[in-house]
Amino acid sequence: MAAGVSRLDLGAYEASRAAALAGVPPSTLYHWAREELVPPSVSATREKLWSYRDLLTLRLVRWLRTDKPEVARTTMTQVRRMLDELGDD
Repeated sequence: MAAGVSRLDLGAYEASRAAALAGVPPSTLYHWAREELVPPSVSATREKLWSYRDLLTLRLVRWLRTDKPEVARTTMTQVRRMLDELGDD
């Protein structure tokens, strides 16, 4: 592995595979990319590609947005604020 490259940045997943692994429909994946909530970090061109780190973020957003019996659903405004606070670290 190259110096300075995290294992989380490895991988290149097409939209259909990224959506399946994240547990969201492809339309949601594209919507979140257009809104720049979770843009594809490997390639944002014609063939969008998401990294493993992106998949983890997608799964986190999905979990936060899911109704849970003991915890209220997180609003998109709250999700965006939390992701901004985390940054690219």
